[in-house]
Amino acid sequence: MPIDVRCYTCNNVLAGKWLKYVELVENGKKADGRTGDTIPYLTKTTTKTAEGRAMDTLGLTRECCRRHFLTHVELL
Repeated sequence: MPIDVRCYTCNNVLAGKWLKYVELVENGKKADGRTGDTIPYLTKTTTKTAEGRAMDTLGLTRECCRRHFLTHVELL
């Protein structure tokens, strides 16, 4: 199932940013040395994750929009 076209809360357009987000996250994980679905545990020394940096790059600063990208499951 494709990502929602707009954020339900603020009506911000999301659909055009999904493919770029996936690309940025993959490149960010490679740069960080993370493989596959490794879960980064948050500690006092943890830096921002690849997902967080990708959303910042795309201008997704609102919590409501970020949740769509973090919780989306690709079904098709």
